[in-house]
Amino acid sequence: MIRLKKTFFAKTFGKPLLVLFCGVCIACAFGVSDERGQSKSPEFKRDIFTYMTFEPNTTKPMRCPPDTICCNPGPVHIPSDEELTIEVLDPQSEKLSFSLIIDEKNIVATNKPTILLFVAKDCKNCLNQAPRIINLAQKYAPKINLFILAADDHHYYDYSFEAINLRNTKEPFGVYYSFSSTRRLDKFLQKDISEGYIALFDANGEKIIDYVGLTPKETIELRIRDMLDSSSSK
Repeated sequence: MIRLKKTFFAKTFGKPLLVLFCGVCIACAFGVSDERGQSKSPEFKRDIFTYMTFEPNTTKPMRCPPDTICCNPGPVHIPSDEELTIEVLDPQSEKLSFSLIIDEKNIVATNKPTILLFVAKDCKNCLNQAPRIINLAQKYAPKINLFILAADDHHYYDYSFEAINLRNTKEPFGVYYSFSSTRRLDKFLQKDISEGYIALFDANGEKIIDYVGLTPKETIELRIRDMLDSSSSK
């Protein structure tokens, strides 16, 4: 009798249970696969870097918090009302998105060709080339953007500001400093800026070309014209 009951149970319920069990396994497998797929998606790997600039030649005394001993307190620079945000859309192709926040209210989309110029106090090529790039950007303004990113601490702002505007005869350009010394775009993209580094991006944030070391102004200007011609033809 027991044997008959087992046989009857197996015939009646065995196959549906087996189908149900297989369905659950397949669903779980797809769920894990989908979850892993999402974790590999570029949407979940985007990195955002925030930079700020300062008012030139303006500092205020640094005050220590109550009941705190500060080592060598000195003046700190006064931030300006501009904040630059750079989002890495694709680390492999180095596609970037640029946006400016002004007065904590207005968000200006930078949907036009962009020049990124990296500078550092120990990079003579960077500082020597900066005034030429500034004059070049001013020549084609407002059709292009120029963002100068520093690889130094903001305490060197006055030095950098004076160096890059040494031969700039128009409106001075500020230098953007990272909110965090460990969260810099050049480190993330693994760029060695010790000899100078410039990158050009089109209106969609796609990197067109980059230059390492001193680069003739005419070479960069020719590429800028190509980007502007390409943008106007679309």
